[in-house]
Amino acid sequence: MLNEITSYCSGILASVLANESSNFVHKKMDNKMRQRLETEILVNIEEQVKDLFEQEQIKEWLFEQQYKLEQTVCLFSEGEKDKFIEDFFAQNRQLKNIHSARIENVIRKFLDDINKYINGILSAGEKVIIQSLKKEQNFQSDIIAGHIKRSEQEIIKKIEETQMIHRKENLDESRAEKEYSNNKELRKCCGFGERKGKCENFVGLGIGLCKECRELEYFERIENLYRIQNYFITKEEKFFCAEQKSGIIKSCALIIPFYSDKPEIRKEDIYELLIKMNGLKSIKKYQWIHIVSNIEFKCRDVFLQFDENVKIMSEYEVINGIMDFSTYFFNVISEYENNILQNHFIEVYDENTNEPLINSVDNFLNSEEKNGFLILGDYGCGKTSFLTNLSYKMSKAFLNGECDIIPLFIPLKDYVKSINFDSLFLNLFINNCRMSNISIDVFKMLIKYKRFVILFDGFDEVAKRVNYDVKYEIFNEICKYCTGQTKVIVTCRPNYFQDNREYKNLIQDAHLQFEPNTYNNAQFDDTYIAELNSSQIEQYIFSYSEELARKGIEPLQLQYWIDNTHDLMDLSKRPFLLNIIVQTLPVLIEELVDQESIKINAASLYKRYTDLWLQRENSKGKTLMRKEDKLHFCKYIAYKMFNNDLLSLHFSEFPKEIKEYFKDLSRIDEIDYFSHDIQSCSFMNSDGMGNFKFIHKSFMEYFVACHIATELKKIVQKDASIDKVLSVKGISSEIALFINDILEEDEIIHINVLKVLEENTNYNNENVRQNILTILSKMKYNLKGIIENYKSYAQEDFSHSLLEDAVIKNVDFSNATFYDAVLHNVTFINCVFANTYFQKATLKNVDFSSQLLEYADFSYSYLESCNFRNCILIQAQISQATISKSNFGDCDMSGIESEGTKYIHNYNLKSVIGIPYDMT
Repeated sequence: MLNEITSYCSGILASVLANESSNFVHKKMDNKMRQRLETEILVNIEEQVKDLFEQEQIKEWLFEQQYKLEQTVCLFSEGEKDKFIEDFFAQNRQLKNIHSARIENVIRKFLDDINKYINGILSAGEKVIIQSLKKEQNFQSDIIAGHIKRSEQEIIKKIEETQMIHRKENLDESRAEKEYSNNKELRKCCGFGERKGKCENFVGLGIGLCKECRELEYFERIENLYRIQNYFITKEEKFFCAEQKSGIIKSCALIIPFYSDKPEIRKEDIYELLIKMNGLKSIKKYQWIHIVSNIEFKCRDVFLQFDENVKIMSEYEVINGIMDFSTYFFNVISEYENNILQNHFIEVYDENTNEPLINSVDNFLNSEEKNGFLILGDYGCGKTSFLTNLSYKMSKAFLNGECDIIPLFIPLKDYVKSINFDSLFLNLFINNCRMSNISIDVFKMLIKYKRFVILFDGFDEVAKRVNYDVKYEIFNEICKYCTGQTKVIVTCRPNYFQDNREYKNLIQDAHLQFEPNTYNNAQFDDTYIAELNSSQIEQYIFSYSEELARKGIEPLQLQYWIDNTHDLMDLSKRPFLLNIIVQTLPVLIEELVDQESIKINAASLYKRYTDLWLQRENSKGKTLMRKEDKLHFCKYIAYKMFNNDLLSLHFSEFPKEIKEYFKDLSRIDEIDYFSHDIQSCSFMNSDGMGNFKFIHKSFMEYFVACHIATELKKIVQKDASIDKVLSVKGISSEIALFINDILEEDEIIHINVLKVLEENTNYNNENVRQNILTILSKMKYNLKGIIENYKSYAQEDFSHSLLEDAVIKNVDFSNATFYDAVLHNVTFINCVFANTYFQKATLKNVDFSSQLLEYADFSYSYLESCNFRNCILIQAQISQATISKSNFGDCDMSGIESEGTKYIHNYNLKSVIGIPYDMT
């Protein structure tokens, strides 16, 4: 140990004396001059000794080695000084010519200075720290060995480099200004907190804050993490106190935010921190000491020796400790594994990529550009099942340490018109996560730091009739969670958006504003869930092998009936309808055997499914109502909920509704029995808080359609007025499709109802007129006889409609919806299609020449032999479409979006679409 320090001292001394050796041997030098020279040499040496022992790494080295000095009071005793002088001139023979008593005296003073500096460093106050460092021999050994192995020149070089860095970091203002003027890569720090706009430090381009301001920012961030947990915060020098009181019990912790811009903690930083902690007069009042670091601590035992209540945490550990989601994950996993879905889930596909949708979601979660993902799909296509399965997989992965993303599943179907998102999340945290003493402010801060993916299921189920402002408000609330590393996934039916640009505006214009002047745009991708292919259908059927075997049916037999029954194959492409097909198979087979042909559509499947359900409940002997009465009541209550814009009904409302419907019930006990019967044995279930809703939105839509179809039959029979039946606002496309299916069971009734509706297409009540148009468009009725020239059909819903062999003039179709419609042999003259929605439509031989189609949306559509000559297609959407044999001569297609579109044998396309657009 002594030899190492001696070697350093000898090197410094030799360097100084060698520079002055020529002056010492000058013959004309008198004693006065020699004495002055000795003084200058001592000053020079003192400066170098001071510089040496002020270096943190030299102090550190002495701290590490101090316990090896044992009880040595000084480094160089008188005997050791004599030995040092003797060894020095023996090793530096070139300096023998200046060896004299005076030079020896200079060397002795030099060694006295070294003793003084070492004793100053190893003061009594700092020996407390050194005793703690003794316990760290394993950690220190490699570093100590490295110091010993270094040569004298390497150590001196390192010291000089450190001095240079130190001088560079502490440029005075004039030097910094000069450096800034000469180096355009430097700029002033923008400052943080009280230093904002006032910081005089300079940073490189691309660096927002200097180290001092980053420390301030880190301090405030850690302080906020404790503040949002309802701690009372007080400042304590460069630390802060976090205090909490519960009744008469009060506890407080000293919080030490420790920021470093180095890849690992330097030991000199640790020593400095320990000195500050040791110097705190009030440290005894704290029950705990939390050191919160932004980088990894490798020497935690040092602080445990200082105080057993010291806890070293990373910022990430503090954040993790605020909210524990493990209970929630266990519940998600348990519910899924006890759900029938586990045994029958099949991966759905992304219509854009023709790959499993989970791949698209994985790509989205790993994307740095997008923080929102919209999954579109018609009813029963598997949106909810997909998110449920995704939540299950991600919960397991998080608990197993395979993923750091926290999935939160939020079903929106229980909410009407407007959502209090604060209450929504608090309900999740309290009831599902079993968290107490949690606030929404805590969660809003956490989503800036942790990786969440929030799964909002059923945006279309928030309410069936809301205007754009309400949709925008709700969607904008969802987008507020697209912040930090948090992402959102939203599912929705595509035709929920009433016009072409509505959902684009919602998605593209939605912004986040947590703080004034702070905006984070929500960047969304969107896709469709593809219909099931034959392989997926087969996989799903075989997952029911055991259940089918108990009914005496083989999976291949079911597959055969699906393949060979009209419309059954098409219906089975939706998972929900496929499930109904599997469940109702025995009844279907019997009917198919007894009848040569049978019309199979969605409504007939729902009818058979509900009949089987009611029959099964009836057979248990626990039901008080006849199944026919129960079915009729379901239709009644569904229509009433639809008419009042309700998606759920509180159990306390059931007695009143039952009394109103079953007018012959008078006794309270009978009403209560019937109320219980409806709640426990029908197609409604509880959300756990007394609110009952239909098990699937499509059941409610089916029952509403049954009610309206029955009333439409009464109109034909003159037993009801069309105004009374169809004045309800907003019959949806899904309900209208069910109505058509129900009416098709009797061809004569279907024709008669169609005739009545056709006669009333100009009805003076706007709600009635719109509902007639919606129903007619789903009855495969050619709208040629409905759409009149010189009229406006702006914002009308023509989804799933048929329009063929027509010439239509001077009609405004702005913001109208032709989703999944079929247009064949149609010519439009002087019409307007601004923002018109043609997604998934089939258009063959349609003449749009010279029409305004600005912002029209043809995404996912199929266009064949269409004429777009001289059309205005500015900002139109044609992504993922297939376009063949169509003419685009002299079109204006500025700003179109055409990603993934297939162009096949078109005319004049290259001359107008240009290189910037995607052509495949």
